[in-house]
Amino acid sequence: QEWKTDKTLNALRDLSAPHVRVIRDGQEQEIASVDLVPGDLMLIQEGVKIPADGQIISCNDLCVDESSLTGEAEGVWKTSTAEQTSEYWRKDQCYAGTLVTQGNATVRVTQIGAGTEYGKIGMNVATAPEEPTPLQKQTGSLVKLCAGIAAVLFALVGVFTYANIPDHAPGDRLIESILSGITLAM
Repeated sequence: QEWKTDKTLNALRDLSAPHVRVIRDGQEQEIASVDLVPGDLMLIQEGVKIPADGQIISCNDLCVDESSLTGEAEGVWKTSTAEQTSEYWRKDQCYAGTLVTQGNATVRVTQIGAGTEYGKIGMNVATAPEEPTPLQKQTGSLVKLCAGIAAVLFALVGVFTYANIPDHAPGDRLIESILSGITLAM
């Protein structure tokens, strides 16, 4: 039973592993996205999640959803000609992690893995220092203030209660005053 389960999980893993069509050594073939290398020619089409950064060699009505990188909800129409603009996100480039919403293209892979724009974002997130947020800082100081007030109230109520119940034995008075202080502090 365990062997069957492992076999089924491996088959599902192979199905879910992203594949891409490429032209390598003059032949069109389908390979796993992790096997891409710079210089490969990717053949992308509608519905494909682009696995690497690359230069568009040729395209036909190519529209790419770059919202995972830029946050823009609108698709970006791509061209194969280099345009000199001051924008960081170029229209003659495809970026890893984006989705082709329309058209098709041939793209020469330029960057893979951590070298892609998507990979750089991931690396920056992974190496970001673990600092508390402003809300966490304010909450921490509020908790400290409340704890200080509770400690002062505990002490005052304990002393006041101890002094105001003289008819109890000293041990009982101490327990009663501590319980009263804790109750009010809570």
